[in-house]
Amino acid sequence: MKIPLFFCFLLFAMPFLGYTCGASGSDSTPEDEVYLLDSAITATDIYYHISILASDSLEGRDAGSRGEFEAGNYIQKQFEYVGLKAFSNNYFQPFSFFSRGKNPGSTLSFGDFQGINGIFQGINEEDFYAIGSLDSTKTFAGEVVFVDFGFQYALPQAVYDKEDINNKWLLMFTREKDAPGMPKMSRPLLFRMKDAMKKGAGGVLLVDLIDEPRTSYFESYTDGRFSIPIIKVSGKVADNLFRHVNLTKEDVAKKLENNPGKCVIPIPVEVTASIRVDSLISRNVVAFLEGKDPVLKDEYIVLGAHYDHLGKRNVFPGESNAQVYYGADDNASGTAGLLEIAQRLSFEKDLKRSVIFVAFGAEEQGLLGSYFFVDHLPVPREKIALMVNMDMIGRMNPENKISVNAIDPKDTANVVLKKLVTQFPELKLMFPSRVENNTDHFPFYEQNIPVVSFTTGLHPDYHSPRDTVGAINCEGEKRALDLIYELVKTKINN
Repeated sequence: MKIPLFFCFLLFAMPFLGYTCGASGSDSTPEDEVYLLDSAITATDIYYHISILASDSLEGRDAGSRGEFEAGNYIQKQFEYVGLKAFSNNYFQPFSFFSRGKNPGSTLSFGDFQGINGIFQGINEEDFYAIGSLDSTKTFAGEVVFVDFGFQYALPQAVYDKEDINNKWLLMFTREKDAPGMPKMSRPLLFRMKDAMKKGAGGVLLVDLIDEPRTSYFESYTDGRFSIPIIKVSGKVADNLFRHVNLTKEDVAKKLENNPGKCVIPIPVEVTASIRVDSLISRNVVAFLEGKDPVLKDEYIVLGAHYDHLGKRNVFPGESNAQVYYGADDNASGTAGLLEIAQRLSFEKDLKRSVIFVAFGAEEQGLLGSYFFVDHLPVPREKIALMVNMDMIGRMNPENKISVNAIDPKDTANVVLKKLVTQFPELKLMFPSRVENNTDHFPFYEQNIPVVSFTTGLHPDYHSPRDTVGAINCEGEKRALDLIYELVKTKINN
């Protein structure tokens, strides 16, 4: 690759300028004349990309913010520079989503119980609050049907029929992983809500199996707007409901392992749900590299990573000095990997299959970018042979552990991974036993597309202002990317 003269000087000068992995930070911005520096995957280039994406100027890349917008422009620029093509002459796939909501004027009552709906930033004081993306204020009254977690693990599908819940409240626990003896399979809350709407529920009441502080507002891109009220209730509300069938929440929880199912709570619950929201715009950045085989070029490998993070916020409620959540590992590291592998593959001359590169927006809001991409694929779904995801690959530990979540019905990706284990003996690949649903491979898995997702795992700086470029193990990430590159290249050509 032809390297601009300025960067020839930069490469020579880096050792003298302190431009090494582990430096404290960078004030570079996407407006700088930035180009990829090397045709190989290097620790220097990894650091460079992360220092741009996790810089002060991008303010944490919150979905819908100026920082996310500029980060998207930077990624598009790199895609274009290495010769990747755009679908329909547009590298961007914009989508709208709802910002976090507030609950003015919401009410909940049944029998002699009147719920308290406090301010949005309240922690544990509230009895309930409305979540979801309502198109208007909703008032609904109906009986309650409790359905444990709302789906059968073996299939998965709903544990109820339309006649069970038609024009009634559906009450379910939110997090099945807290239940003793529960199988490893999971179903995201978003899909359980869609199941409830399709089957005619009048509304959904959600309760934590283990009481927790307020969870985040339940978001979706605007194509997925909800038409029924979805209400998070406290353990106190749940107990007041269950006492009408002579149970408590704890009684019900103890029965889940041996007797999951449903029961009717014959007390009308009336709710007025009001959510005030703002609509924001995020973007996926999408490009492709066309294969050379006359037949196989119509099949695609998707390589993805999300590029948004948490923006600026207070570390503790009530603070007035918002801090930048830099998101160097989460997920500037995966985005840097996306750019590095795109660059290296662009130098390959005889790739058989085509490759789609996607930097997903609004992942932190609930995988919104990857869900939108899967719902608006630029190619037929059956033509996607594999999706490879990278999320937090910048904190390789001294044992060189990397977690690989591989779900391939035909087992072809698993075969390749087993061979790569011997090719990269310095890496210790860990294969979790459950399907992880908290990163961008999951929407593809839901569409029966084979997926492989890589991460070096969580750490104490996760979702904190301490996730900075200075803590990134660039040499470790390079080792991970060499492995991921070989997997992608093998799947392209075999």
